[in-house]
Order: sequence, then C-alpha cells, then structure tokens
Amino acid sequence: MSFSQVIGHEVPVKILKSILKENRLGVSFLFYGPSGVGKAFAARQFAKAMNCQNQDGESCDDCHSCKKIDKTEFPDLHWLDITEGQENIKIEQIRSMRQEMNLRPFQAAHKVFIINDCHNMKLEAANCLLKVLEEPASDAIVILITSKLNLLLPTIVSRCQKIKFSSLCRNHAQEILEGSYKLSKDYSRYLAYYLDGRLGEAITLSKQNLLEQRDNILNKFLYNFDSLYLAGVFEDKDEARKSLAILAAWFRDMMFSKFEINKECFINRDRAQDVIRESGRYSEDELMDVLGSLSKSLEYLKKNINTKLLIEELRLKIWKN
Repeated sequence: MSFSQVIGHEVPVKILKSILKENRLGVSFLFYGPSGVGKAFAARQFAKAMNCQNQDGESCDDCHSCKKIDKTEFPDLHWLDITEGQENIKIEQIRSMRQEMNLRPFQAAHKVFIINDCHNMKLEAANCLLKVLEEPASDAIVILITSKLNLLLPTIVSRCQKIKFSSLCRNHAQEILEGSYKLSKDYSRYLAYYLDGRLGEAITLSKQNLLEQRDNILNKFLYNFDSLYLAGVFEDKDEARKSLAILAAWFRDMMFSKFEINKECFINRDRAQDVIRESGRYSEDELMDVLGSLSKSLEYLKKNINTKLLIEELRLKIWKN
C-alpha cells in the first residue's frame, strides 16, 4: 500500500511527498499526534517511498524493496519499540541502532530507523538518542513516532522536522469505514465515535466483533453479573482496558441522556433507547461516581492491582439488581 492508503492525512502526505520530490532527506523526522491515527503506517509508507526502485516520491508496491518493507523483511529498515516484558525503550537498543547507522546500507539508498512510541525512554536512553540526532549518518533517516510530544526532551524535538497527524472528524471516519472497509452503518458509527475519529485504531478493531463484546460486557456488569466471566476477560490487560472504555462510553451516554443531550451525540447510538431507559436507574451523582471509578480503574491497571478486587469495586458502583 502506498501513500494513497494513508487516508485522512492529506497535509502530512503532501509534506512527505514534497520532501521526497525535493530530496530533503538530510534531517530526522518526528511524527506526532493522537494514538491510533495511522502515524506508524504513514512512517512505513514513507520508508517505502524513499527506497522504491520504480517510482520517485511514491511507492509502487511491486518492486523488491516495497515487497520486503511490507513484510518487514527489508534489511535496511529497522523498527525499534518496547520489547516484551519491558516498560521502556532501553539504552542498549539506542546504542545498537547507533552502531547499525555507521554501517553502509545493504541494498537501499537510505537506511531507515523508526522508533515507535519514542516517549517511552528514560533519560539515559533519550540522551543517547540525542547524540544520534546530533551526528546522523549521511545515508540514514530517523523517524520518531509519539502520541505524547510533551514527554520528549525539547532538544530532541528541536532536531527533528515535525509532522503533525490528527484524528479525523468522526463523521468522516464513519464514511471511510462504511465506504472503503464495507462495515455496517451501526458498526462504522460505533467505531468512529467510540475511538473519536482515530481511524487507524478503528481499522484494527474492525476485524473484531466489538459490538458483540460491548453487549457481553454490559450484560455481565449491568444485568447478569458474572464474576468468573469478567475475571477471564480482565486477565488480559488490553481486554481489561477495552472493557473499561466500553463501560465508560456507556455511562457517558447515560449522563448525556440525564442532561437531555441529543441522542445523535451518543457513542452507543444503535442502543439509544436502552441508554435512555437505563439512565433512569441512576442519579446524576451516581453516574459521576461510576465514571470516576472507571477512570481510576484504568490507572489501577497500570499498577497491577488485583483484578478481582477491581471487578468487585466496580460491581458495587455499577450493579443494580
């Protein structure tokens, strides 16, 4: 897939194409913006375009380099990320990258180093990266990706060309999910609103039956409380975060209903009547209390709190038999 598949980011794509056309590659790049909007995908397309063997300023998707990059098998493309079981990008990873940059490319015009979630670095790793950016190899390109620009050292930010990525308008994201990805109207709308226009994340989640997962979670918390089922779901942190976000979206809609905000603004528009009915079971104070508990629960997950205790606390706040 080429730049044409970087949907909804016309300005960043225009800038990147201009850089390639004018051969202004002698700098490092910083792709920043909300998580899940497609920054990593755009970085991969940028790497393809600068190393494509058939086209200038774009990728053909058919040459040896393009195919290898799509399969993450290209020897001159290096992807750095948090390794499994770790919380930060380690200084050893940056040192290894620095050594690799001093070697000549195997077969490409440019060696490309992409550091995903680069804000997840401790100070010593960040300082090591700063040295890399201060003395870059002439045939190496560094692309940093972050959703938390404020956590980066200002000296790192100042040495990069910043490319901003933004969430799409939710209605636009819904249109793309319906038109290009052939999702149903209800599912497209739910994903677009639930993820606030973060199209990249919506596309990833579109492969799951998120509406069914939502209905299961709501059923087990609101109607037929099942601690065993929920314990199984909450064993996986990603699934736990997703479940908490689903609940937060539901109670947010219930609060909207309390304040008589138009149901067109509901995330759970396909179940608007259920939202309106259920909101009558809670007072405004109770809804605020539940939303506060859900927010705290997301923080608790980061601290490895006992999930059984977490589920029980939420049960006491949410469940009304």
